[in-house]
Amino acid sequence: MKYITFLFLITTVSFGGCLTQVKTENENVITSQRECIGDCLNGTGIFHFSDGTTYKGQWKDGKREGQGFFSLPNGTTYEGQWKNDKIEGHGAVTYPGGEKYVGELKNGRREGEGTFSFPNGAKYVGKWRDGKMNGQGILYDANGTIKQQGIFVNGKFIDQ
Repeated sequence: MKYITFLFLITTVSFGGCLTQVKTENENVITSQRECIGDCLNGTGIFHFSDGTTYKGQWKDGKREGQGFFSLPNGTTYEGQWKNDKIEGHGAVTYPGGEKYVGELKNGRREGEGTFSFPNGAKYVGKWRDGKMNGQGILYDANGTIKQQGIFVNGKFIDQ
């Protein structure tokens, strides 16, 4: 089974001048030219990073807050809720290979109830923790037949 890691969490650190510093999930700091169209302080705006990353949505105190759409140059997109500049709440992530996750997210990771769909039509419906299948869930094959049903731990099926 193919496992996809959700790695595009970006947190804004500073909006000083026309340069923006962002911290990636692995704590690397990137300084990027920025361009905002609209109100990226307290309102609705579109924020373009120099690497091609774009965020379009709601802002509060210069941070992404509320509903928004986020796209990366590699084709990964996220549409859903943001809280305090982090992906938090219900949303949908679409990956360039055709995979899609719809459900709850916390700190940019799959967390809670959600459905992960594979390009071949197979899907997992159930609980997630730390970005992995964890808890009660059902894995369906491409024909919609139940392949595994029961408890998953750290992305692996362990018991019915």
